[in-house]
Amino acid sequence: MILTRCSEQRCEALLETQRLLLPVRCASYASSTKQLALETLGSSFDELSSSFPLKGKVIADLHGVRFEIGGVFDLDRNGQVLLRSPSSVHCVCRRQDRRVAIHDASVSLQIQWSSISGSGSRGEWEVVDLSPSGARFRVGRSLVPPAETTLEATLQLGRSERVECFATLAHQSDGECGVRLSEINGSDTALARAYQAQLFPSLAPRRSFTSTAIEKLFDRSGYLDLRSSCNPSPQWYGASWSDKVSTDVLYRSRDDELLGHVSVTRGYSKAWLGHQLATLRGHDESMECRQALYRYFAVWPRLLGTEPTYLYGYFNRSRPWHQAYFESFVQWTEPSDSVLVKWDRFEAHDEPDCEIKSCDDVYLEEASAEDLASVVARMRQVLPQLAIDAFDLSEAQLNGPLIHPTSLARKYNRFRNVKTVVMDGEKIGFVLCETGSKALSLFNIFNQAQLYLNDRGIELPPENHARVLRAIEAFYTRQEIEVPLIVAPPKTVNVGDGSRLRLAETMGSVIWSKRALRCYEDFVDFRFGEMKATRADAAQTPVA
Repeated sequence: MILTRCSEQRCEALLETQRLLLPVRCASYASSTKQLALETLGSSFDELSSSFPLKGKVIADLHGVRFEIGGVFDLDRNGQVLLRSPSSVHCVCRRQDRRVAIHDASVSLQIQWSSISGSGSRGEWEVVDLSPSGARFRVGRSLVPPAETTLEATLQLGRSERVECFATLAHQSDGECGVRLSEINGSDTALARAYQAQLFPSLAPRRSFTSTAIEKLFDRSGYLDLRSSCNPSPQWYGASWSDKVSTDVLYRSRDDELLGHVSVTRGYSKAWLGHQLATLRGHDESMECRQALYRYFAVWPRLLGTEPTYLYGYFNRSRPWHQAYFESFVQWTEPSDSVLVKWDRFEAHDEPDCEIKSCDDVYLEEASAEDLASVVARMRQVLPQLAIDAFDLSEAQLNGPLIHPTSLARKYNRFRNVKTVVMDGEKIGFVLCETGSKALSLFNIFNQAQLYLNDRGIELPPENHARVLRAIEAFYTRQEIEVPLIVAPPKTVNVGDGSRLRLAETMGSVIWSKRALRCYEDFVDFRFGEMKATRADAAQTPVA
């Protein structure tokens, strides 16, 4: 698809080999032979004919995203360069974080310092672009802050918002200066908020809107119909928690209509959950809204400076949109950077004749130290390493608080308890029983039980699997937690048709590393660029 679009749009590019660096244009792509033809911009390839064939790459921009297409290049009879059967196509992230251009003089930087003589100096400049940890401004003939010194500074955003920080000169050239910024209190949350406010001007915190307006959006989007647990509470509407726990934003259109919502919530010590994505169709800004929300959850986890950082999210694999924007992204990256994990999800059906009573011969007991070692070994058989790292599945982290500090875990009841499943006196598997505040997720996703049966447990008949699920429900009921999310690896639990809990779907979960999140920004821009180009082409196609 990428090669086809490059040739259709006749993208200008660079041909780079060990011997050449030439400006070219993508002329045509033959999908049957997998050959990309290139034309020179200026000089001819004829004088370079003795240099071919060559290994190298074509560097092209498509929808603002840079791609490197590698392989072997050769000349054809017509003097064009052919790339035969490209060996690699990579998206190239040019910067760790994008700079946001400031066009309206709404952001300024004030810096003050003392000279050797003891006299004070103070400068104020209009910021021309902003990054999560720095700013660039024009100095002209005005004062220039001294180098190699940490200075006190104030980042002024509009009339009311100020961020007190330290500034260090990073570079100076052509009448411009760049400084690195860090908050005086050691936290980068305020700088992160300032950056994302400039990057996403149409997004605003959920707490700043009325519950009536929010409920209208979620009802029209269909989100409230996803599960019986989707009943917003006053705490959910208020979203009064710290941004280090969860950031929840809505997209407001230029005509003041709410079109979408997304949350990014701390799920584990190093991993954030992107969730509660609700959008409306049919508005002129619907596509713009979706693009902003998808990029938002790729940006926020990277802004707080922790290493390593992960994002994970769950999606419906039967929906083409989810396949295009989540499942297909995994093909863009290495398995060490993003992975797809599949789960069978079970939901309750409340018909009276399907009720399964708990049985004394099926119960959950605390996992022993020996059990925990077996749990970790089983995890490594079932899950990719990226999932094990993101979900804190080392033996030392299996039981206990899932977010830190512990006081925060207590406040939001975010813990994990490993239970062994016992049936008729025999251990047939284990459950990772996680808890979390219902106010953080309408889907109740933080109250999740992951069931892993061993080989003996998998072989049991459906009625026994149903009894295991009922025992898990009973555990959460004793915790006064309703409608937990119960999942298991695909095709390991079969409850049949007579159970109260039945298979609802095989859902997908994508896990991103911090590096993959930066690539996902470009992936989203490319996907939406494709959609816009396709619609533009369709609009220009004459109707017979």
